[in-house]
Amino acid sequence: MFQATARSVVQKSQRWTAFIISLPDAHKRRRRLLESLSMSDIDVEFIDAIDGRRGLSCSQHAQIDFDKMVAVLGRRMTDAECACSLSHLRIYERIIERKLPGAIVLEDDTIWTEQATKCIKAIKPGDVDFLQLDYGVAAVWRFLPAIKLDSAEIKMCRLAKNAPLANCYVLSNRAALGLASNARPIFLPADWPKCLTALKPRICVPRVCGHSNEGVESSTLEPGRRLARNHPEPVVGTRQKQAHNARRNPEPRMPRVLRKLLIRRVPKPAERSVRGQSSASTSTSTSTSTSTSTSTVAERFA
Repeated sequence: MFQATARSVVQKSQRWTAFIISLPDAHKRRRRLLESLSMSDIDVEFIDAIDGRRGLSCSQHAQIDFDKMVAVLGRRMTDAECACSLSHLRIYERIIERKLPGAIVLEDDTIWTEQATKCIKAIKPGDVDFLQLDYGVAAVWRFLPAIKLDSAEIKMCRLAKNAPLANCYVLSNRAALGLASNARPIFLPADWPKCLTALKPRICVPRVCGHSNEGVESSTLEPGRRLARNHPEPVVGTRQKQAHNARRNPEPRMPRVLRKLLIRRVPKPAERSVRGQSSASTSTSTSTSTSTSTSTVAERFA
């Protein structure tokens, strides 16, 4: 079960704070994301990410349970993945220390859109415990009413199980307490250290944020992940992998027939990489091609 420590006295605030996880030398990413957020009326704070590219320190290794990691995840996470989890944990602790009612957590390869700004302006810090603005394949309850945000175009749908990706999400102080208490010692990736169903997690449909091309091509996590997936230890075979995935992110307890009836799948966009507005502004295409390009970008968030 999702456990949280005793709730602290939370300050009331109408203003959002966005914590951005970024390596100290990622100047280009920081500048790009800061420009995107400049018109959103959001307080921005950069959190220096723990750099796992050259290994972790002894004190950081002491915060990781590698035996439990292999037992639950089916493989040993790379140093960069462990560093990412520790960086997210650092933000949860920051939210708790400052007694913030809620906050936005971003990784520096996130593309922030006008739709994301509309979504955030429609809710106040602490209104929802957990909301993902971007995600991978998701499973939502088909018949639970969706909450409309600002306009009918953006809805908050209730998740039936955890959805992958931790690049852009909103959480309350209660959620930060629960995640922090369940995240140490580290034994799972940043998405997510525990089943989130007790928080009544939601996702934005359609997605209102995405990943930049740069985030995919120059990711500090992806090379190590590929190596770990190609050489897992000690899990081999499809059945074992499915067993570990089910243990990490269990399906709702009900017959499979009912799951198919009650749960709707939200697929990935056809193309995960989303081009920034800068590339569109420098385009010299004709009006016809411009119209086609605009509709394609819109479809990626649909």
